[in-house]
Amino acid sequence: MKTLNQRSVLFALLLVALALGGCEHNISTGTTVHANGALDREIMLHNTDSAKADKNIMGIRGENGWEVTVGPPSRPSREKDKKSEVNISFKKHFSSAADANREMDPDIDTVFRIKSSFEKHNRWFYTYIEYRDTYEALNLFKRIPKEEYFTKEDFAFIDRLPAEGTVITKADSLYLARLNEKIFDFYGSRTIFEEFYQHLLTTVREHRVAPQWEDALKRKKEIIYQRFLNEGNLKDEDFIAIVDEMNIPLPEAGREAIVRKTAEIEKRIEFLSEAYSGKYVHTIEMPWTVVESNADSVSMNQLFWRPPVVKFLLSDYTMSARSRKMNLWAVGISALVVVVTVGLFFVRKK
Repeated sequence: MKTLNQRSVLFALLLVALALGGCEHNISTGTTVHANGALDREIMLHNTDSAKADKNIMGIRGENGWEVTVGPPSRPSREKDKKSEVNISFKKHFSSAADANREMDPDIDTVFRIKSSFEKHNRWFYTYIEYRDTYEALNLFKRIPKEEYFTKEDFAFIDRLPAEGTVITKADSLYLARLNEKIFDFYGSRTIFEEFYQHLLTTVREHRVAPQWEDALKRKKEIIYQRFLNEGNLKDEDFIAIVDEMNIPLPEAGREAIVRKTAEIEKRIEFLSEAYSGKYVHTIEMPWTVVESNADSVSMNQLFWRPPVVKFLLSDYTMSARSRKMNLWAVGISALVVVVTVGLFFVRKK
């Protein structure tokens, strides 16, 4: 597993979720781009539980028209008490990038979202295709702007990180360790707390509790936050206990709202933990000769990325490719124009 500073509340929550859901896992995504804009996509979950065929962070399953194949794992498990692992392949044809986005870029905060873009341009001698797949940011806790915690240098460092598994310098390794500490120990714990706390305030306000109780919660905000840090997490019963300790006259409907919202937030934390524990390989196959890309490696018209999770933890990460083919009709017309022009020149000269 990935290991970070143990003081982090967020990371403590991630550890709990990882213990329940398993350790690192591999996810490979392959997209074949056709000249007409259609896409063939295959997603492979490696060395995973067979139950992931119906419920996984990608939000895909056979019921949605995916062709699902379950096969033997890439490597046998070394743990005797571990559940039997399998590889699960999902395949589906999409008529366009927009068609793919309707399924793979839903407005749901517990699904790994991939947004695709296809553009075709004619430039006389060549026709170009520009294609992009974007991993949307995993972190959906945005009560606090990330710019309050991270500098332009931090984002520039993330942008220049090499592919997963590539050796980096000791200086970069130290910077990455400190960046992870900032992400989890400071920004992560605070922004997740704000999600819980703001909902508590909203619940008190919506259930028409006297304004002085909302003011009391605001005065005790930092005390509640320290309790959040010390206990490693606050569950719904903990927030209800805070309400009772402060003698806030919250009706039963308000208490039920706290339970529902807390469960929703914890699902988002579980999704974040599972997505963060993965290692990702992304492949794009273009229909014509590749002339430009930001890929980690290229083989003919196939492009490969192995992005570290930190690249799309806080911000979207876009993988782009540009390919082209020569327009033979344009070459023919141009050649004909040249021949005719030269011919006319000699005719006039004579």
